[in-house]
Amino acid sequence: MANETKGDVAEKVSTEKLSQDIETLKADMSQIVGTLRELGLQSKDTAVEVGRRRYELARQKGQDQVDYLRGTADDLSQQATDAVRERPATALLIAAGIGMLFGLLSARK
Repeated sequence: MANETKGDVAEKVSTEKLSQDIETLKADMSQIVGTLRELGLQSKDTAVEVGRRRYELARQKGQDQVDYLRGTADDLSQQATDAVRERPATALLIAAGIGMLFGLLSARK
């Protein structure tokens, strides 16, 4: 060690300090990667939950529309049945006219 100069000692100290800094940097990077991984998992879970809520909302709106249309169809069916019972001759003439119209249209092809 007596032969070592100040420059050699400084270089050795710098190398040791650099090695320590690299180890510290590795540890910090490891923590950062862990934190990013956790954030990614949280973001994924949040996105999945938002997707589920939107799906459920869309499904419920769709079901509401189906129920509304069923009610409307039932009302129209009841109105048609009532009209046929009230005016059977008119209903028969309308049905015959529609049948004749379809017959004419299909015969032209």
